Amino acid sequence: MDGLRNEYLVLSTQVLSEFYVTVTKKLRTVLSPETTREEIRLLQSLEIIEIDYQIIIRAINISQNHQISYWDAMIIAAAQKAECSILFSEDLNHEQIIESIRIINPFF
Repeated sequence: MDGLRNEYLVLSTQVLSEFYVTVTKKLRTVLSPETTREEIRLLQSLEIIEIDYQIIIRAINISQNHQISYWDAMIIAAAQKAECSILFSEDLNHEQIIESIRIINPFF
């Protein structure tokens, strides 16, 4: 993925947390917490957006205005803070545009 090679990717603390829970609890073959901690450590060179008060308030508004879950809206709000134009998500509609951010489902 060219973005990863060039460090154009941005993650939020929420996404890192969801990654941890998914790979240690929800997969058919789970990873150990130690392995997952190392995988997350490798991602620290990317820009990490911390969830703060502004993101929470923005997420509430996005959730209400676009009728999407609060958790999806928080990821969009974090992407806005990072000035992203594209968001990769399997939970939202492919090619949907929310708050000027284009949603791409990488599994579409």
